Amino acid sequence: MPKKELTMETRLLLAFVLVGIVLVGWNYIYKPPPLPVTPATQGALPAAATDNVPKPAPAAPPPPVADLPGQVQASQAEEFDIETDLYRVRFSNQGAVVRSWILKQYKDSTGKPLDLVNTYGAFGSVGRERYNVIFEGTDAEAPNQTAVWKPYRYAALPVELDEKPPQVAPYQPRLDWQIWFASMSRPEQYPWTLHLIWKLLDNDPETLSLFRGNPFPGKPPRYIRAMLYRYEFAPAGNPEGNWWKREELGLWLPPLTANDPRLISFLRQAGWLQSTNAPGP
Repeated sequence: MPKKELTMETRLLLAFVLVGIVLVGWNYIYKPPPLPVTPATQGALPAAATDNVPKPAPAAPPPPVADLPGQVQASQAEEFDIETDLYRVRFSNQGAVVRSWILKQYKDSTGKPLDLVNTYGAFGSVGRERYNVIFEGTDAEAPNQTAVWKPYRYAALPVELDEKPPQVAPYQPRLDWQIWFASMSRPEQYPWTLHLIWKLLDNDPETLSLFRGNPFPGKPPRYIRAMLYRYEFAPAGNPEGNWWKREELGLWLPPLTANDPRLISFLRQAGWLQSTNAPGP
């Protein structure tokens, strides 16, 4: 008879149950021996008789942290299995890490025994700060110090400091995902960002749909630039009520107009501009 596949909820519940069994079994098997108890001396001295008892010498100060011995590690990495008719669990002696947890009676989508532990590790750790490229536009005649720049807000990436991080799972904001990588690189590695600016300079509806809104609904901005910021979570309970704090790191792309010959030349070479007509500023 064909083997019945479990639902995701059942697999998750089963995983938690098995983890609990292993943890309890581990503590039972490798329970440390009890420390020896020294029996108390019979006939304790009364308080008055302790006056003449010499005081012990003060203990030596503890050694500095740098002189303390390091954490004890296994001299050689080894793995061992715990196996039943239902599952096979493989442990490592390097911190009792679970390397594999195979359910024998169930198969994955490839027909192999279902393994609850995999080697996926694209993000082994999550940093406390993030870089973020933000596109900003202005209607000013010149992109100087007096220009007022308005940001294009992403669907999920932080822009405004008081924006609460949204929960978007299982939806994946495609532009936000790509900008996250671009922010850790240079524009030369992500040339499509210039095409994005070109579309924003024309108020292209499909391009604008990738953002949370359009800061220039009446007509396109005259200039668009890309700024690089470093974001961190703001301290909890700060007076401003902000979720984020950020530091401006500088220009990622300089201010560009729809008639900028550099932009037009690049778009033509890349095959993104087939006509000599450019959108008006």
